[in-house]
Amino acid sequence: MKKILFLPMLLIFVLAACGGSEEVVDYPVYEPVDYYESEEPEEISQEMNSTAAIHGLLSYVEHNGNRAYIFGSMHLGRPYFFPLADEVEQALRRADVFAFEFDLTELQDFAGMLEMAGYMMLPLGTTLADVLPEDTFNHLLDVLETFPSVNYEEIAMFQPMVAATMITATEIFPTMGIFQEYSVDTYIMSIARELDRQIIGLNPLAHEMQLLHGAPIDVQIAAIQDLTDRDTMIEAATELGLVEAYFTQDMDALLALLRPYDPEPNAFAEYMIDVIIIQRSIEFAEEIHRLLTETTEPTVFFVTMGIGHMIGNDQGNVFVVLEDMGHTITPLWE
Repeated sequence: MKKILFLPMLLIFVLAACGGSEEVVDYPVYEPVDYYESEEPEEISQEMNSTAAIHGLLSYVEHNGNRAYIFGSMHLGRPYFFPLADEVEQALRRADVFAFEFDLTELQDFAGMLEMAGYMMLPLGTTLADVLPEDTFNHLLDVLETFPSVNYEEIAMFQPMVAATMITATEIFPTMGIFQEYSVDTYIMSIARELDRQIIGLNPLAHEMQLLHGAPIDVQIAAIQDLTDRDTMIEAATELGLVEAYFTQDMDALLALLRPYDPEPNAFAEYMIDVIIIQRSIEFAEEIHRLLTETTEPTVFFVTMGIGHMIGNDQGNVFVVLEDMGHTITPLWE
């Protein structure tokens, strides 16, 4: 089971590892659509269209004249994901401020790139051969022999979990037909830029980088140990149905894939659930609460986060945390 779980968990790391994109993306499946009319859109419908379109569990929270739309992303994507559901597209155009898990624009300046590299790279002069146990290092070399596009020299100076992400992003995600250039986050950020809206992060970049790339060494070793040969990983990715579950809005399947029960989780699986999912969900909810309660001028926020933070019945679900704070969640996707 843990070999299969590794793939959806790594989706969480990819956007941070790749950074934001300034590139203008062509979405070839659809004719050009003007999303940016100046007139105010009509009130967003409480029902989704019958045509399949990504709603990302779109819901909103209101407080003192402020509203936060909360939308779940898969981070990577396919060209036919766009445009998003009408309710989402309308909410995007209503937004005054766009919030992501961290401020993606910080990754597009030199200082931000240097800061990210500091978390992704091993100390100068250190390689994976120096930090991994011998059996884990040999396992990594065996796995790399099955991947034609990745060699050890290319990943040797990266933190182990970053190296695992690079292997998967290079070799496995393309076979699933999901790409960073069709990232839902990038699409939403392009709309924020077109509308000339403020872009913020729910967490500081340094904190996110520390959590995502600075995990304890036993966690990082377990991440490398979870890697299998290319054919096995492709087979596991095919069996997952993760993209299909996200696109068809199968929340039960997403819950089973992203929040699975494992009676004997290894250090990597525990860290992903306890820290990357639950701790960060609580932090995201606390920042949404702060934005709603401390913003003095009426403001509409559009908040994008991984959809894994919006499912389940515990504090890994931001909706649960916000409700515990006294907020009422109004779903627009049901």
